[in-house]
Amino acid sequence: VSPPSRHQAVAILAQAVILFHDVAALRSQGCDRFVVMAGQQAALVAFLAGSLGAVLIVVAYLVGIIARILLAATFVLHCLAAVSLAAGAVSVCWSLWQGVLRSEIKSSLQDDGLRRISAFVRKVLPVVFHYKFVELRNKGKSDEQITAAFAPLNARYAPRALAICQEMQGFYIKLGQMCAGAGAGVMPKEYVDQLQVLLEDCPPVPFKTIEGIVTRAVGELSGIFESFDEWPLHTASIGQVHGARLHGGLDVVVKVQNPEAEGNFHIDIECFLQVARLLFREHVDELEQIKTSFATEFDYTKEAALQREAHSHLVLFPNVVVPLPIDSRHPEVASPMQGSTVEAGSPKQGSEHRSGLCTKHVLVMERLSGKSLARWGAEVVEAMAQAQGITKDEVLCSLRQMTPEQLERQKPSAMGIWMYTAGMQAGSVAYSAASTAYCVSAPLRDTLNFGLQAWTVSAFDWLPGAVSPPSSSNALPAPPTFDLYSLPEVLFEVQGHMLFESGFVNTDPHPGNIMFLDDGRLGLIDWGQVKRLTVEQRCQLARAVIAVADDDEILAASFMRAMGMRTAKDLDWTYSRQAYFFLASWSDPRVLEIGGPLKVEEVLNKVDRIEEGVGEFWMPMRNQFFTRQCLAMLGFPRVNSACLLRPAAVRFLESRRMLVPRTTRRAAAPPPELHGILGSHAKRE
Repeated sequence: VSPPSRHQAVAILAQAVILFHDVAALRSQGCDRFVVMAGQQAALVAFLAGSLGAVLIVVAYLVGIIARILLAATFVLHCLAAVSLAAGAVSVCWSLWQGVLRSEIKSSLQDDGLRRISAFVRKVLPVVFHYKFVELRNKGKSDEQITAAFAPLNARYAPRALAICQEMQGFYIKLGQMCAGAGAGVMPKEYVDQLQVLLEDCPPVPFKTIEGIVTRAVGELSGIFESFDEWPLHTASIGQVHGARLHGGLDVVVKVQNPEAEGNFHIDIECFLQVARLLFREHVDELEQIKTSFATEFDYTKEAALQREAHSHLVLFPNVVVPLPIDSRHPEVASPMQGSTVEAGSPKQGSEHRSGLCTKHVLVMERLSGKSLARWGAEVVEAMAQAQGITKDEVLCSLRQMTPEQLERQKPSAMGIWMYTAGMQAGSVAYSAASTAYCVSAPLRDTLNFGLQAWTVSAFDWLPGAVSPPSSSNALPAPPTFDLYSLPEVLFEVQGHMLFESGFVNTDPHPGNIMFLDDGRLGLIDWGQVKRLTVEQRCQLARAVIAVADDDEILAASFMRAMGMRTAKDLDWTYSRQAYFFLASWSDPRVLEIGGPLKVEEVLNKVDRIEEGVGEFWMPMRNQFFTRQCLAMLGFPRVNSACLLRPAAVRFLESRRMLVPRTTRRAAAPPPELHGILGSHAKRE
């Protein structure tokens, strides 16, 4: 209240007192009664007005005092928040320091270890804190507001994430591959676009370093190999692969591990684990499972044994091949290699324990001739961009905006693939016959070959929805020689056999580890990460698959509880939605109901916070993520894991004389707060 207002109130009260005095004087002088009463009423009104003004002044003064107190309290709270944030940062750094000093990594904590911890604190922690700050700041807001809040962060930090991965390598590369392999339906598209390159190629190690590692492991290159390519065929998270040929003519690939990879991995994953334990407890189980599954990947003799075991499990599938390691059981090693100066199985020219040509840091295996799904997909996108005169990002953006039905129409028709394959085979046969029988001249042979290929391409292009072979600079790559339309059934038949019959699961089947081979078979490589399932675990997984495939949400929820999952409210709805996210299709209505794969975790935690994950079953679930992502790249975005795995699950339970669950189509009741959390717009989406 301003000072003039206070003075005016005092003046009104003074005038009221004067009026009372004047009225009393009038009565004493014997004035008219009516005039006296009017004067009394006027004096009373003036007194009441002055009193009310005084009261309002007091109230306003008190409100001002309270406002000042609240402002001071707000300032104190801001200071406390800043102090808490600083204390949290110090706590995280201290936890990281304590964590990396554990006995398991003390031996590797040298200058490079300190450098990696420092890089994590400087480059990764600020990003983590920024995301956590935005998450807390937008808590309780609608999905649209949260998505809009995170969009600038994704655009800002996705390129930085790629730079960090390429600089740090090791576990950072693996995280980048997991993000890119999960796809834009599960991870933000900015990160998927940036990190896609990591599925195929990472920064290579100089050949001099590689030569030294191989020489120490198996002996001089000239004594073992007839030829050895200096430039790597492929670079991965912990090593790289070179093409080579053994004395005797067998083409092989040589997988060489970076000698610093193992020590760096333990430091890096411990840093991420410490942060997860403090800020993202829901991801601790996943990181622990990754840490456990990586244990065998740093010993290539163990990976060679796992790869040979995978080969034995899949020998019954003629269209699928796992390359054999050149270990002590391989024919090339069992009988001495022609021209080799090192005896098969001899441990001594290298300082490491050996099994044939497989050591802790070097793995030699048979070479598969073909192209990985990731590389083929990248070539398709690049060729589409050239053909349409747009950028790769614009092609990817247009593909993401398509419905599942539109995406399925992008792949070549089954008749188109058959005609293309038949035409190319016919052309090849005719060309070979003409060359042999008539000894045609080189120009005539070229003309004949060009004409046959042109006819085949024209026939193939004529078909609706077909993908053209690479006949020109702007043509699309030829479809794989593998029967594309049988791929989902073949891949899930293999998955069902490995999950249930063998209990032997490859937990890293990303698009870079699945190959289309030149002979029409499917190649499965990289068996360094394997999860073994007990019979009881396989039974639990089989029951969950059957419940999800038969749309029994109540039974699916009970099986998720049996797997170890726990939520705060223990709602059947939450368990069932997690089961469908893991085992059904990402275009399933139950997944789309809560905003699609990208928002499943966020929405479920808002409705019914997940306190414990699926634990030992996380890696098999991850296997299904990557498998569905691979098929989506080939035009099968609506593949349902549970439906395709159900026959194998039933066969397994029956073979073990276990009771096959009796299912009924039942729906779990959605929680009443779901609509409010999603918002009407998100619900319509």
